[in-house]
Amino acid sequence: LGLVIAPKHFRNLAVFTILGFLLSAFFWIPSLFELKLVKLAQYNISDLPAHLLSFPDVIFHTWGYGPDPSAYKGLAPQIGLMGVFTLALSFVTILKTKMNAFLILLIITNIVSIFLTTKYSSEFWNLTQLAKTIQFPWRLLYINMFITALTATVVVSIIKNRYLPYFFIFAAITTTIAYSKPANFVNYEDSFYSTNEDTTTVQNEYIPVWVNNLQSTRADSKIITDSEVSDVKIQNSKYSAKIKSDNEINVILNTVYFPGWKVKDGKSNVAIGYNDSGLITFNLKKGEHNINAYYGKSTFHLVTEIISLLALAVLFG
Repeated sequence: LGLVIAPKHFRNLAVFTILGFLLSAFFWIPSLFELKLVKLAQYNISDLPAHLLSFPDVIFHTWGYGPDPSAYKGLAPQIGLMGVFTLALSFVTILKTKMNAFLILLIITNIVSIFLTTKYSSEFWNLTQLAKTIQFPWRLLYINMFITALTATVVVSIIKNRYLPYFFIFAAITTTIAYSKPANFVNYEDSFYSTNEDTTTVQNEYIPVWVNNLQSTRADSKIITDSEVSDVKIQNSKYSAKIKSDNEINVILNTVYFPGWKVKDGKSNVAIGYNDSGLITFNLKKGEHNINAYYGKSTFHLVTEIISLLALAVLFG
């Protein structure tokens, strides 16, 4: 596409596109390759037809907060009045000024992102596996948000009207300020949040595939064993404790195992496994033990981070 639209600048476009992917390699490569480790592929997270919008609703949708955009007062994904105005103005700019390859690329990207959120794109979603990963097609409007802001900047730089930037700022605020009013207020006690066992996912779809029995209650202790446990220190992804045992014991850490977790007894590595709930387990022999459990980088993660750092060095170079 870049070669067709901007042959003179294709090399730069290609180089910086590749650099962009390499800069974010630490995130997207593990995300793609580790999908097989979680249960996402086993679930249909959303009812796809219910989350594809009619074209008028993409332009302007009645504002609401419910989970279903097709329901009354449901979620309101839309590009909004300023999105429509910016797209229209970019077309006018292309027609009345010198051809700008970058602006054409932005327009095409904008239109594609809008199209993929509408009911007209249902065949595309049915033919690909992207629906399981993206879950809700209207999430692609995040691309539209970024592209719209970038388009407005390019249009302002081409037209060179001193008042146009102020108009964009004023209009962006006035056309969206009504949406800042909350539907209602809630006032729960702290205990509601400190004891809440709900998930931040839709159906626990990012739980590892080896978890067969989800815990129904919160554990009383991070470290479970029949022996004496002392000097317990708990951090976000690092636990330490002293364990004294009179015989060989099994220890359970109330943390779901994922590749990268390691357990050490002093300076020695301890072989770890997981139970039916996916919780980390390991065995200790008779005696006193200084246990350190921590989540470290796997070799795979480390390689992707190095790729991103090298891309950053090239970019500065």
